[in-house]
Amino acid sequence: MPGNATISPITVTNTGNFSDQVRFMAGSARVNAPHTVSRAVIDVDGSSTINAGDTDITSGGLSAAIAQNGNIHVLVEVTVSNTALPGQLVTATLGDAPGASPWDNLAANSSALEVRTESALSVNGKREAKGEFSATVVDDAKLLLRLNAPTGPVAIGSDITYSDYLSWRLRGCKQSKGCRGSPPRAVRHAK
Repeated sequence: MPGNATISPITVTNTGNFSDQVRFMAGSARVNAPHTVSRAVIDVDGSSTINAGDTDITSGGLSAAIAQNGNIHVLVEVTVSNTALPGQLVTATLGDAPGASPWDNLAANSSALEVRTESALSVNGKREAKGEFSATVVDDAKLLLRLNAPTGPVAIGSDITYSDYLSWRLRGCKQSKGCRGSPPRAVRHAK
């Protein structure tokens, strides 16, 4: 939803012949405008949430050694712009490997936003890759609160009678997504 933060998970896999570390350059985690990256971390504990035990790579960093065919998970926290409209695509990107997908196991070119292996011992040299995660902006819940109150001054000691009206509805909910029944269209409460 517009104005909310969401986590984009991206898996980094070591497809090399030996354990290696991965270098994340500052700014290598980014998102299409007008959205912003709040932070990016290596999800050390595998919780799929950002917490104190994770390695912050927002300003760059280095992973621990990743075993051959092993992987790590990077969580990119994206703040969706308040101006986003339902249906707009938000894409978080990690790395800047050139060309078309798949962006795996390409020769590192020392570009500013790359995500690359660290060991220089490989016969193929340092390698880089890129990953993306996309989500569509939805307008899940819309709340509207109206207050009807008297206008003008009210005499001291007199009662004020007012009513409020709260209306809500779910949007973008499809039966195939596990929604059941119809939510109430309005809840009315008078005081």
